[in-house]
Amino acid sequence: MCNLGEALLEEGRQEGREEGRQEERENTLREAARADAAEERAYKAEKENEYLKKLLEAEYPKVKRDLQDRKSRHSGKKREKLWHNFFKSKKPLD
Repeated sequence: MCNLGEALLEEGRQEGREEGRQEERENTLREAARADAAEERAYKAEKENEYLKKLLEAEYPKVKRDLQDRKSRHSGKKREKLWHNFFKSKKPLD
C-alpha cells in the first residue's frame, strides 16, 4: 500500500509539472504576441513621425512665405485659420 500511495503522489507531481510547463509556454506566447503588437505600433508611429517631419520641412517655407505675403491683408485669426486648414487637409499614414 505504501508504494501505491507514493506512485500516485509521484504521478500527480509529474502531471502538475507538465501543466506548469504548458502554462508557462502559453504565457510566453502571449507575452511575445503583446511585444510584437507593441513593436508594430511603435514602428507605425515612427513612420508617421517621419512623414510629418518631411511634410513640415517641405511645406513650412511655402506656407511661411504665403503668410508673410498675406500678412498685411490678414488679421491674426485669419492666419491661424490658414494654418489650421493646412494641417487639416493633410492625411496621416495608416
